[in-house]
Amino acid sequence: MKKLEIPKNKLSGHVALIVGIGFAHMQFSPDTAVAATGDAILGAELYNQYCVRCHGDSAIGLAKFNGELERLQFMLDGGSTYMPDFMGMFTDEETNNIHAFLTSNAE
Repeated sequence: MKKLEIPKNKLSGHVALIVGIGFAHMQFSPDTAVAATGDAILGAELYNQYCVRCHGDSAIGLAKFNGELERLQFMLDGGSTYMPDFMGMFTDEETNNIHAFLTSNAE
């Protein structure tokens, strides 16, 4: 029987697509939502330095973030094929600050 071979570059693309689709459909329970504990002003500075170039002033594409710290951390740690990987770039405090800015901006 002939063995089906998928080129590695296509395989990794398919894996990324499947992971992306899975993430897009992930549901975090309301119990996992965490109140913003960071400094929204410092978070705005970080957002303007690292995020505004792609997401703009109105946080385009962040509707699914829904104020959930876990989801923000997942995305910053390379959880999206459409975003740069910021893993290890932000301290927990800086991530909390970005979270505080995004949640205060959504209200």
